[in-house]
Amino acid sequence: MPREQRKRGKKHKAKNDALAGQVEENYQEDDYAVQEPSVIHYDQHDEDNSDPAAPFGHLDPDVKGYFRTVNDQLKQWQDEGIDTEVDTDMDPNEQRRIFFAAALSEMHNKELQLATDPECSVILERMLYSMDDFARRVFTDSLTGSWAPLITNRFASHVCQTLLTLAIDTVNREARGNVSSVLNDPEKGELLQMTQLILHNCEAILPDIIDLMRDQFASHVIRALLVLLCPSGVFTSMETHHSPSTRSKKSAHWRSKQGEMKSIIPAQSGSNSSGPVESVRPEAFMDMAKRFLNHILGTLGGNEVRALAIDKAASPLLQMFLELETYLKQADKPDSLMDHILAGLISDLHAGKELSSSAYVTTLLADSTSSHLAESLIKQCPTNIFEQIWNVYLVEDVAKRAIHPVANFVVSRAIARLSAEELTKVVERLKGTWSKCLKSSRLGPLISAFNRAGQLGASEIELLQVIRDIFELSDTTDLSLLIACVLRLKPCKEYQEALERKRQAEQEKPTDESENRGYRPHRGGDETNPLEPKIQGSLLLQAMLSLHTPHNEMVLDSLFAMEPSELLALACHPASSRIIDAVFESSTVNLRLRKKLVNAFIGQVHLLIDDRVGSRVADRLWVAADPYLKEKIARSLIPHEQFLAGSRFAKFFTRNLNLSLLKRNPDQWKSTKAKDGSSVNAIPITGPSKIPKSELKTESEIISTDAEKPEHISSKKRRKDVEPEDEIDILFSKAKRHKFSNLETSVEAKPKASTELNLDKSVLAAIEGAPRTTEKRVKSKKK
Repeated sequence: MPREQRKRGKKHKAKNDALAGQVEENYQEDDYAVQEPSVIHYDQHDEDNSDPAAPFGHLDPDVKGYFRTVNDQLKQWQDEGIDTEVDTDMDPNEQRRIFFAAALSEMHNKELQLATDPECSVILERMLYSMDDFARRVFTDSLTGSWAPLITNRFASHVCQTLLTLAIDTVNREARGNVSSVLNDPEKGELLQMTQLILHNCEAILPDIIDLMRDQFASHVIRALLVLLCPSGVFTSMETHHSPSTRSKKSAHWRSKQGEMKSIIPAQSGSNSSGPVESVRPEAFMDMAKRFLNHILGTLGGNEVRALAIDKAASPLLQMFLELETYLKQADKPDSLMDHILAGLISDLHAGKELSSSAYVTTLLADSTSSHLAESLIKQCPTNIFEQIWNVYLVEDVAKRAIHPVANFVVSRAIARLSAEELTKVVERLKGTWSKCLKSSRLGPLISAFNRAGQLGASEIELLQVIRDIFELSDTTDLSLLIACVLRLKPCKEYQEALERKRQAEQEKPTDESENRGYRPHRGGDETNPLEPKIQGSLLLQAMLSLHTPHNEMVLDSLFAMEPSELLALACHPASSRIIDAVFESSTVNLRLRKKLVNAFIGQVHLLIDDRVGSRVADRLWVAADPYLKEKIARSLIPHEQFLAGSRFAKFFTRNLNLSLLKRNPDQWKSTKAKDGSSVNAIPITGPSKIPKSELKTESEIISTDAEKPEHISSKKRRKDVEPEDEIDILFSKAKRHKFSNLETSVEAKPKASTELNLDKSVLAAIEGAPRTTEKRVKSKKK
């Protein structure tokens, strides 16, 4: 029995199931296998095996121990990178190929057992990232014939999912004619291309696709398969937070703990490290996706489709089939998936019948599982269908649904598609509901209304009045309180009371002198603090900035009315700093006001770039600044050079500023910055990274290349005429001049260098690398 599964005490038969569940929970998901050329067609399924946890048999303990060693070595190489040097005469990449080929050879004829093993399945996933196209084809062929039991297995399903994800690059290369060559063995058969293997596996699971959609392990594999079969423009919502993902949140969280998975072998045969520029799919893939959709429509009726819509495993997959149906322009036809989900609304519309609401659809909008499907349906449906959904199911109960914990997301999605006339009616209809949305922190409909108003240019004045009403802001209220109240989602009176309580608590708290040595920007969030900025408040302010001028100036005036310390704290918080970004990203904000905001930070830029979040905001300020403001920003940092030298974040902003060049030659600094571009950093400011050697130029190199030089003076004579700038230059110039001469003679011949710099013979010898003489030093009369 493996050591990790041993338990103290007596065995209890009732605890066997709990123990097995604990082992599965400890392992959960991914790790991939790769394979050397193996027998092309074989089936290792043991029909007499009665253990459902190991449908293809158990692995030998020695084999599992070997693959643990392989996993440790792969993780080490993945952490080090592909360019790491190894203390051996062999090429490091060749050494890795030999090690990986040995692992593939050991995996031969054990693929199915490894894929279903709780521990080795993760190792297989890690190995898949280092496989070339040929090895992936061999591994895929080894799974052919057992695809259905594999994707329904808790551990093998993640192996299949990762294989399908990585197969996208292989299929794209095969579609372009880049196919890895292989010598077919008559005894083993012909090794098919990845495209053909995928189609054969799809044929195998096509009759059971409906049962697989309901399976909790197979459903996410079918999602990855649909992404592989369809072009990149089909699932447009895959990048949004509410769309179905190929991995669940639990799976993605567990996968993040396994470390980074990437290839350890660069420039593999038959593959490109950069990957294809444009995604290409064979026509047979799209035809297979249509066959999946037609099989569902031909097999299921309306009740069966509506049952899948509320199933936790099948609902995200049904959402993807709904997007595929919309892409094929079949959603607005009778008896389509969309028609079944809407309880025949499309069929009644085509038949000219009177439309009536359905209790199922009403429940669908408020269900935690199916509401995601309802959002996708509202986004994907044609305009005429959306108008009927809005009139039948949403417009009458929009006030009640806007404050519902689940249905408010559906309302937000629907408001994003309203016309200007309907938007005005909704704002008026929700006049008494906006304050309830604020109290319950469900501002999605209000944020969506501001974004839609910015797109249409309608109802902007009415929405600004909503902000004044729910936050209790009058004409005499301080302008700086607008951002403070909206950001904390508190009315003005409530915010001032919370601020007063905080001040009293700070006065009663004993002060520590070490805490008052200087200002330190805000480093993170405190959810227990009532004055902590909220994400929804930040999103609402960003939506307000999308309004047209002069309606968006309400937020900008509040920014300019804030104290410098408040403005600095705003820019250094992860949530509120996005407001500064929105000012520069919004196309409706006046350019004059952007420059005014940049000028508001001058004088405290040194504190801004000394923060993890603030340094990112400072780089955006630099990009938005004109040459005059850039010089002002740089000059404001000159008195704080020592402070910035010890900052871990400021160095990414200041290392290319050349402040010493600005102090010595401002004109030269301006021309240099004009050549560098708009950004102060040639690299991202989120963290340290390597700078190309070609870009590492010293200050003297910049001056020597750009300054005007007489042509008639030779380079040797010019170097002699130019005086060294400091004592270090004098020291090394003297040392280099006497490199090949006798040390004692050079010191006697040139006593001025050692006298002026207070250097003796032993110091010069140490600098030049010469052996230290044993003679006594000659004391100089002048020191």
